[in-house]
Amino acid sequence: MRKEIKIKKTLIKIKEYQNTVEIKALIQIKNNLSKDLENLKVVDIVPHLVKPTGDFSTLKPSKIIRGETGIKLIWEIPVLTGKEERILGYKAITRLNIVGRLDLPAAAVLYESKDKTIKIKSNSLILKI
Repeated sequence: MRKEIKIKKTLIKIKEYQNTVEIKALIQIKNNLSKDLENLKVVDIVPHLVKPTGDFSTLKPSKIIRGETGIKLIWEIPVLTGKEERILGYKAITRLNIVGRLDLPAAAVLYESKDKTIKIKSNSLILKI
């Protein structure tokens, strides 16, 4: 069974300072259907060791919620037309001098289909420092 939506998360290391690393996270969403999908929510959790800079590349998140697991970025996309692809991105800086690796959780897209909420997760990432 082919997924209706494909979501992929990538990470680019921009530069390293004395004790921090600046990264750019990109979330790629593609509608594999020829019909439109409505009321999508894209959710990405940024761990506490990483701080978003507020520099969002294409679309700003509708909500930014601080919680126990980290900062939750939520983008609301009213319509994703058939075969349309969107890329959401943001820059972030590590808060502390991290040695080794930092695990970044998967992003997720949620939408309604036939009275069910469907959740599709992306890949999770490891930042090696």
